[in-house]
Amino acid sequence: QYHLLYIPDRTEAPQAIGTAERTGLAPWPSADSLRGWIAEPDAPAKGTVAVFHGNAGGAQGRDFLVPLFRAQGWRVVLL
Repeated sequence: QYHLLYIPDRTEAPQAIGTAERTGLAPWPSADSLRGWIAEPDAPAKGTVAVFHGNAGGAQGRDFLVPLFRAQGWRVVLL
């Protein structure tokens, strides 16, 4: 049953931050206290959408959702 277990990503924070910033994401709440990623819309935000990645993968793996919400004026936090 080992293949059914989730093995988390062990990417170090500096490498993850570099990858995220290249895709328009910023560390949230800060680089020193990384809990997720945030993307702001181009205009003032209507509100905030929180995306929880669940048991598989990681928050950065949900970055495909960011453009969809940003285009509608929402701030997106990937957790």
